[in-house]
Amino acid sequence: MLEAIEKLLILQERDRELAALEAELAGLPPRRAARQAEAESARAKAESARQEAMRIETRRRELEIEVEGLQTQIQRFLNQQMQTRKND
Repeated sequence: MLEAIEKLLILQERDRELAALEAELAGLPPRRAARQAEAESARAKAESARQEAMRIETRRRELEIEVEGLQTQIQRFLNQQMQTRKND
C-alpha cells in the first residue's frame, strides 16, 4: 500500500507540473500577440519619424535655396548701390 501511495504522490506531482506547463503554454499566445503589437507600434513610430525627417530635410533644402536667392538679391542691390554712388 505504501508503494501505491508513493506512486500516487509522484503522479500528483507530475499532474501539477503538467498543469503549470499547460497554464504557461496557454499564456504564450496573448504574450506573443502583445509583443507583435509592440513591434508593429515601434515600426509605425519609426516610419513616422522617417517621414518627419524627410519633411524636415526637404524644408531645410527649401530654406537653403531661399537664403541663396536672398543673398544673390542682396549682392545685386549692393552692386546697384555701388553703381549709383559711382555715377554721383
